[in-house]
Amino acid sequence: MKQFVLSIVAVLTVATMPVANQTAEAQLLNLREGPVRSAISSVGLARPTQQKPPTRQSFCPSYGRQVPPTQYVPQPQLQYVPQPQYVPQVQAVPYVQSTPVVYSTPTPATPVSASKSRAKQLAAIAKQQFRSKEYYKAKLTLDEIVKLAPNDSSGYQFRGLVVFSIGDFEAAAADSYDTLRLGNTWTRNSVENLYGSNSADYAIQLSKLAESVAQKPSMQGHFLLAYHHMVNEQFEDGKRELQNVLKLEPEEPLTKKLMAVLNQRLAQK
Repeated sequence: MKQFVLSIVAVLTVATMPVANQTAEAQLLNLREGPVRSAISSVGLARPTQQKPPTRQSFCPSYGRQVPPTQYVPQPQLQYVPQPQYVPQVQAVPYVQSTPVVYSTPTPATPVSASKSRAKQLAAIAKQQFRSKEYYKAKLTLDEIVKLAPNDSSGYQFRGLVVFSIGDFEAAAADSYDTLRLGNTWTRNSVENLYGSNSADYAIQLSKLAESVAQKPSMQGHFLLAYHHMVNEQFEDGKRELQNVLKLEPEEPLTKKLMAVLNQRLAQK
């Protein structure tokens, strides 16, 4: 029994020896780090402190420290939703055949001097046709003259004599009206010169006009008779025919002006 107790004591003694040694070293270290080290440092014999090696810099801010691992978070997958495709709506338009456009070159305006020159040439042709008693040809020629010179009274007066010769008294009255509206009447000598060798025909045609008006009075007939009376300077007869016109058309403006002119002529005699 005594031997057993001694064995336990020996084991405990051996086990506690390092602890005692560590305690002594710790006390010595505290002594060195305490007042003794302060005294040595004041004398200048302090042992230089070891600096820690510089830490390694890295482009990665997490270098040198533990970074928790990144947890993978699955991203939701985008599902493709097909968009409705645009289909243009085409409306059916009924076919309508369009009329083709024909572009025509505009006819340049004829200069005034050229128109007068052409009118003189046509007047010579119409005069020859009239003397040859080609009255319809002469009328067509004079139609062109009137188009070239619409404000010249001679074209209307010549055409009025042509249609008067064929007995179209209504058309002759219209041309005589335009003649007196734009100018004066020709003289009897001018009319006989136009007839040429057929000057006797003028008196015959004039008598036919008088008979027609007597049988069927009309404003046109009376006006045409008044015109020919003025050509022959028969102003009293002309005034009488103009009065017949005013009886049928009291407010006819040109007839009223002609009445005033004839009254002046008669007053001068």
